[in-house]
Amino acid sequence: MNHKPQIVLRRVLLLTLVVSLSACHIRVSGNGFRDSHGYVGQPGTSREYGAKQLAGQDIEEHNNTVYVPRGMNVKDINTINGRVVLEGGASARSVSSVNGRVQVEGQGSYAGSVDTVNGRISAIEGGEIGGSATTVNGRINLDNVAVGRNVETSNGSIYLVDATVGKNIETRNGDVRLENSVVEQDLIIHSRYRVSLLGFIDIKRERPEIIVGPGSEIKGSLIARADVRLYVHESAKIGNIIGADPVMYNGRLP
Repeated sequence: MNHKPQIVLRRVLLLTLVVSLSACHIRVSGNGFRDSHGYVGQPGTSREYGAKQLAGQDIEEHNNTVYVPRGMNVKDINTINGRVVLEGGASARSVSSVNGRVQVEGQGSYAGSVDTVNGRISAIEGGEIGGSATTVNGRINLDNVAVGRNVETSNGSIYLVDATVGKNIETRNGDVRLENSVVEQDLIIHSRYRVSLLGFIDIKRERPEIIVGPGSEIKGSLIARADVRLYVHESAKIGNIIGADPVMYNGRLP
């Protein structure tokens, strides 16, 4: 008897199941139990974990989206490809993601630290990051947010509006734009890696654009260890500028 068609069918079903599971969402809910109706694999569905199971616990997920709702407090969140959302009033001791975006949303939301490799970091409307916000290639967008320590990227851009940074902003290749924001220490643009093709042809990258916009202040120094385009609004304050010549402007954007 030929069992080959049955074997092929089983493999197809197994592959379908794997693909379906990779698209699921993890929603941490406050109902105190794990929802027995949390089916996965359909667009928009989610698994729900109650407060009694995950409050004060760690969350580790691969290829899933993690939502932490208002009032929920968890420890460390680690994802590979999934997005992480801390809703207003939710908190996590730390959030780490390889490719997924991290969102700290709304008044009272708190993350002890946030780091990603490629994922974007965004925080809005009174959220707080107690430690540092760090990414390699992702963007960092902060709006009405306090960061306790550093904001750092290697290649991603940094955009701050009505934000406070407790220590430094640091980047290597990313653009930086500040509006009505305060950096308690330094803004540092590090020297850039020399990228070459076959070891002898340099690939030139465009100079980072640094805009210190209206109402912004860098209480320490702006230190450019690489060639940059620096624009400083006439209302902005910078303790010292090292390694760059500023172009002054008086509109919203240069």
